[in-house]
Amino acid sequence: MADKGSTGLTPGEFDEDQPSPAELKLDVLIALELGTGSPAAEVLWKKVRWAMPADVKVRQQVKRKVDGRTTDVEARGGGRRLLCEDKLADGLFRRDQVESYRKEVLLDPKHTRALVIAPKKFVEKARLPAPLAKVAVEDLAEALNAAAQGLASSTSDPGEALACSYRYRAQALLDLCKSNSPAFSDLHVAFSRAYDERAQEIAGGRVRLPETALATGGGLQGSLADPCAAR
Repeated sequence: MADKGSTGLTPGEFDEDQPSPAELKLDVLIALELGTGSPAAEVLWKKVRWAMPADVKVRQQVKRKVDGRTTDVEARGGGRRLLCEDKLADGLFRRDQVESYRKEVLLDPKHTRALVIAPKKFVEKARLPAPLAKVAVEDLAEALNAAAQGLASSTSDPGEALACSYRYRAQALLDLCKSNSPAFSDLHVAFSRAYDERAQEIAGGRVRLPETALATGGGLQGSLADPCAAR
């Protein structure tokens, strides 16, 4: 068995295969919306200019064909495939992650689309090449709350239960939009990305700079400060 070391990653694994609890929660919520064909799911399908299929199969943590890297949530329906990459407010793209999704879509552009789903703080700064699209988590919550409001006049138990479910899921999504770190300058972001890229070259994905490192007094607390030490 390969040694996973202190990072928990087998040498050569990509760190996106080790999501945080909050990232996993977002993945589950996105999968739930897509699987139930909710108003939030309709927003996602419309963002890639497809009508929402009547029958959708959803899976999490699916390997992409182009390079074996992991897709957070994949939805299939009507002969089409929607790939979803979920990010938190303070998240970062991993090395070549965006390009990996672009190449996957281009393998079958007629039947494949890819979306980055994240809080507005992340979405507003994300620069994505065509044909990738992006959508804010807050927009999904808004769609759910609007649907719940539309059911406000319902007197049936199923209608009231559905409205309650929409409101609960909307709040759960909004809770994940909170930022746990101050807004970083372009220099901070550039440093973090450069560090991760160098660590990837040296350590094969076993080491990266924690997203909270720059918000903890400037130190590399809880991380391996020298990627060379991972050899």
